[in-house]
Amino acid sequence: MVTVDVDLTTTSPERLAAERLAAERRMQHLLRTITGDGWRHRLAPLAEYLGNRRMIRARSDRGGALALLDLDTLQQALMRLLGHNPSQAYLIIALAVENAPVDVVAAQTGVDPAQQVTAAQAALAALALEYESVAFASAVEEPSLGPAMRKGR
Repeated sequence: MVTVDVDLTTTSPERLAAERLAAERRMQHLLRTITGDGWRHRLAPLAEYLGNRRMIRARSDRGGALALLDLDTLQQALMRLLGHNPSQAYLIIALAVENAPVDVVAAQTGVDPAQQVTAAQAALAALALEYESVAFASAVEEPSLGPAMRKGR
């Protein structure tokens, strides 16, 4: 859920409720953007951008960069980022996926337009880490400790 930092001592209950409702609507919109009809088409330019910039490492001894990204994995990574850090996911979806105007995003996030480039770069780096985590989660299996523990007894 998108977090809303609000000073409860100076905010009326009506305003607080309105801000929470707005945050819920933004979250629903974000989810529709990355899971609704046409999501592959919307995420393809982001995948191309991340691939062209070689932001995601391959699972190998050398850790070379990936040029082609899987859209399903990218979607899962965005969903995870949305759960862990909604403000970063919002920046990526608003700026990179929806191509929203910088001033609109600044008004909704409170991030100064001059600082949005830095914030967006940090968000993309976080997305790259989430992508690697999702992509390589099935490849990394923890060894079972059951037989080892029984042998030690």
